[in-house]
Amino acid sequence: MAIHSLALAASSCCQKLHRHSSMASSPPNPSLFCFLLFFLLTATADAADAATAAAAAGAKSLEIGLGSEKSTHLRVYFHEVFRGANVTSLNVVKGNGNYPSRFGNIDMIDAALRTGADARSRVVGRAQGVSFHVSQEEEALLIEFVLLFTGGEYAGSTMTVVGRVDAAGRGDRAVVGGTGRFLLARGHMVTQVLTSSVDGLVAVYDIYVMHYDYPRHA
Repeated sequence: MAIHSLALAASSCCQKLHRHSSMASSPPNPSLFCFLLFFLLTATADAADAATAAAAAGAKSLEIGLGSEKSTHLRVYFHEVFRGANVTSLNVVKGNGNYPSRFGNIDMIDAALRTGADARSRVVGRAQGVSFHVSQEEEALLIEFVLLFTGGEYAGSTMTVVGRVDAAGRGDRAVVGGTGRFLLARGHMVTQVLTSSVDGLVAVYDIYVMHYDYPRHA
């Protein structure tokens, strides 16, 4: 359809050029111009049609290979331990300044994900990553970690989460990727701290994601 429309436009243009050149005292070569114009317009239309076909084929391939995109709401409980034999958070870098906010500190995290707030509830995964103290004025963390699911229907799958939280643990975080049952995940995670003390904290994660279910990678 695109080539046919362009051919009609080129033909109309060439007819006008022929009429104009017949009245000129030293007319240019209208045939050569028309040929070049038609060739250029045809090549452009071919490229546009090829790009459209490739995009359609890519979308069809994605749909066939991965199935339909899904929407999932998942709730897990994050259990972090600061002291004792089962510490799950470890300071690995201390900032070079005397900041009350501990600006510049870096901590490693490997905390349990459970089905409930009770420390005896079933473990379904780990939250593994790093937290950076990023504010000079207040306690605030930039946290990057992977939610690794080790039990339940999502065992073997992961989600990658990045975002900032304040001293109270408030702050939405972005889900920027995933594997297995959460392939190509994107969405956000809402955090609510349930209990917090010098010994540790428990938070609930409500995760809302769009993703493809690809259990062969699980």
